[in-house]
Amino acid sequence: MNTKSSPLPRPRRQRYRNENYPYHCIENRFIDTDSKKTKLGITPAHVIGCVCRFFNVKEADLKLPDRHAHLCRARVFIWHFLFVFCPMPLTVAAKALGRTHGTVYGSVEKLRWEADHVRRTGEMVKEVERKIKAEWNQMP
Repeated sequence: MNTKSSPLPRPRRQRYRNENYPYHCIENRFIDTDSKKTKLGITPAHVIGCVCRFFNVKEADLKLPDRHAHLCRARVFIWHFLFVFCPMPLTVAAKALGRTHGTVYGSVEKLRWEADHVRRTGEMVKEVERKIKAEWNQMP
C-alpha cells in the first residue's frame, strides 16, 4: 500500500471562447502612444479632468487607496470613458489610478450592467458623456 497521497490533478483553466461573453477582448485594444487620441481626438487627460469636475473630486485623490463611495464612483466612470473614447489595455488604465487590471475589469462590467438596468445610473453615464464631448468641442 502506498503511504504517499497523490494529489489530484488540477483542472485546467479554460479561456472564454464564447463571442457573446461581454468585453472578452478589451485587453487587446491598444492606443497610439504618440498621440493618445482616437477618432474624436479626445485625450485621456481630458476624460479624467471632466469626470473629476463632474464628481467634484481632485485628480490626486483618485490615486489614494481610499475606498470612499464618491472616489470609487469617479474611478469607475473614468475607466469606462477611457475605454469608450481612448481604447487602451486594462493594465494601462489600471496603472493610471494605481489599481490592478482585475479591479478595472470588474468595475467597468458592473457600471455597464447598471447603466442598462438602473435608470439613474444610465442617465448619469449619458450626462457625463455629453459633458466630455461638449467640453472637447469648445476647446480651440
